[in-house]
Amino acid sequence: MGMLFDHGCDAITSILSAFMACKLFSTGNGIVALMAFILPTISFWYITLQEFYLGYMHLPAITGPDDTQLVFTILCFMVGYTGTEYWAGNYWDIPYLGIGKVPVTQLIVGFLLLFEIPQVMVQFYTSIVNSWHNEHLKNRWNTRLFLCQFFVMPIMCGVWAFYITMAPGS
Repeated sequence: MGMLFDHGCDAITSILSAFMACKLFSTGNGIVALMAFILPTISFWYITLQEFYLGYMHLPAITGPDDTQLVFTILCFMVGYTGTEYWAGNYWDIPYLGIGKVPVTQLIVGFLLLFEIPQVMVQFYTSIVNSWHNEHLKNRWNTRLFLCQFFVMPIMCGVWAFYITMAPGS
C-alpha cells in the first residue's frame, strides 16, 4: 500500500513539474507544452512497468520526480533574475538544414525528446533481457501483453500530439 501511495505522489509530482517548467519557460499552450507533459509521463510509465515485471525498481543515482525539484528551484531563481520574457523571446539561429531561428524552449524540449524517450525505452528493455532468469519475471511474462504495454504509451502519446496539433483552433 505504501508503494502505491509513493507512486501516486511521484506521478502527481511529475505532472506538477511539467506545469512548472511550462510556466517558467513561457511555452504557452502549443506543442512544446504538450511534449513537456509527455516526457515525464513516458519515463514514469516505463519505470513503473519495469517494476511490474522485475519485482523491484532499479533507478539511477539521479531520478526524475524527486531529484529534479532542485533543478526547478535553480530555474525559479534564474527566471526571477532574468524574467520570463527572456525565455519567451530568446531564439537561436540554426543554419543547418534550413531550420533558421528556433525558440530556445523548443530546442530544449526537442533535445529531451530525442534522447530521453529512446534512452528510457532501451534501459527498460535491457533490464528485462538481463533479468530473464528472474523468477518474478517468469511468473508475469506474457509476450503479447508485454508488447502491448511496451508500445501503448508512445502510440497513445503520438495520437494525443497529432490530435492536439490538428484540432480546430490550435
